[in-house]
Amino acid sequence: MLAGSGSRGALEQILRPWITVDVMQTQKPSRLLPTAVIAFGIGMVAALLLILPPVRDSSTAIVTTLYLLSLGAPIGFLLGLIFALRSGRRSR
Repeated sequence: MLAGSGSRGALEQILRPWITVDVMQTQKPSRLLPTAVIAFGIGMVAALLLILPPVRDSSTAIVTTLYLLSLGAPIGFLLGLIFALRSGRRSR
């Protein structure tokens, strides 16, 4: 009864509500999250180093460099937020 060539199509139509085949498309992985984590980590380390008195009392070039590097924390946070919003599920 189901041995014919057209029987496969009929069987698939019958079982379609119960069988879900999720075909995943290969997408290029997003580099946004690793970039966000690295920027946030560098920014936090630099901000913590600025708290230490020996570093703060050192040369102006070191303090300025650490200050600029500490701006990576909010930039990394914003990149992580953008990643979360872009990769989140959409409501119906």
